[in-house]
Amino acid sequence: MRNFALLIALFLAAALSCSDNDGWRADAPRGFSEYGGSAPGGNAVTPPKDTAIFTLCVEYPADYDWQRDSAPGMADRALVLFRGQKRVLEIDAGGTEGIRPDPDMNRLCRGQVYSDFNAGNSTVICLNGQELFRYEGREMLMGFAVRGAHVYTLGMARSGNGISFRKDGEALLEDPDGVLRGHGTAGMGQEGLLKDDGGALTFWYEATVGNRLRRYMVTDGMKREVELESYVKKVHEIRSIGGETAMLISTDASRERPVLCYGGSSMQLGRDSYPQALSSLTGCRIIPSEKGLYVLEGHRFTVGQKVEHCLWDPSGKLVLCCEDMAGLMMDGNELALVRKKGKLPRETVSASYELEYGTAEIEMHTDSIRRGQKVILIDDLIATGGTIEAAAKLVEQLGGEVVKMIFLLELAGLKGREKLSGYDVASVVSYEGK
Repeated sequence: MRNFALLIALFLAAALSCSDNDGWRADAPRGFSEYGGSAPGGNAVTPPKDTAIFTLCVEYPADYDWQRDSAPGMADRALVLFRGQKRVLEIDAGGTEGIRPDPDMNRLCRGQVYSDFNAGNSTVICLNGQELFRYEGREMLMGFAVRGAHVYTLGMARSGNGISFRKDGEALLEDPDGVLRGHGTAGMGQEGLLKDDGGALTFWYEATVGNRLRRYMVTDGMKREVELESYVKKVHEIRSIGGETAMLISTDASRERPVLCYGGSSMQLGRDSYPQALSSLTGCRIIPSEKGLYVLEGHRFTVGQKVEHCLWDPSGKLVLCCEDMAGLMMDGNELALVRKKGKLPRETVSASYELEYGTAEIEMHTDSIRRGQKVILIDDLIATGGTIEAAAKLVEQLGGEVVKMIFLLELAGLKGREKLSGYDVASVVSYEGK
């Protein structure tokens, strides 16, 4: 095996339960361990009952210097899959053709790696580095789902308008005039614009028919037109939730404030005033949870093109306000955010920590932790441990108990664990360097 040392983590499938997976197979693809799954036509076997964390990384040679790389497409790279800290799969991702390491062209599903790329006038889908199927047309995948032994894709033509929804490469629905809207691509282990509604795969799209712009909701390949009132100025997202349509729109009256329409009622969201530098709504979407429908509202700054996001709870209350919230997911569990000073909208408590050349400060909402509540702190990286130590102090200041700290990547050479010796610390991948 090549001597690689630099790992860049792209995807994390946390607590992936093998017992829920149907369609595992005994004859796993080349290069994959016994934890492989089923390709279309594969023989299904009962998997071992287990829970695992899978991490997909891009690996570069130890002497690779990205600052001096003038042709990154030619670098000697590999996609590497870890199960816990055990290396179980390696896929060549170097060169300008074939599988590439782009996050939106690779995804983790059931502990397996599905990749896509364009070859000539075709779109190719691969499973663990091996071609699964291909179909005619150069598409960018905006939705991806694995159901049993079948792969469903939602693609948009790279050359312009045109969409397709496919099962194992065979078209279930095509519209040459269709355009996909909304937030998300089919990468990083997410289903992208394909949404699961009680087992049905759903999505929405727009198409201009004659001189009229129409919107369609598609459920398992069957489409129906969504009729809109004349006062609707813009549609941000349409979702099927329990078979009922939910829409996030803007109207002439609401201007740049989103309106959530669901269950026969509507609720206008948004703050009473915004900074003048905020120019337009972007990336707005509906986030279902066990508590109801949350709404993520994005505003683009005129200067610098940065985006500020606001999260609204089912009652219309502003939960948080910060940048770079596009990847937020809600699963019904309580989520308390730790942010840099000045990023949270309500009353906060703060703690400072040391940097190499000064100090920094982080905050939490005063009502985010209940006294006696058990808390798990999750972060992508542990280096010196200063930030997470300050976060633990905030939790304890509010009366909570830190029962575990979990990190995706640990730079063990910086000895951050020593600073956290009083806590239960775990990392998915540990790198011995600094």
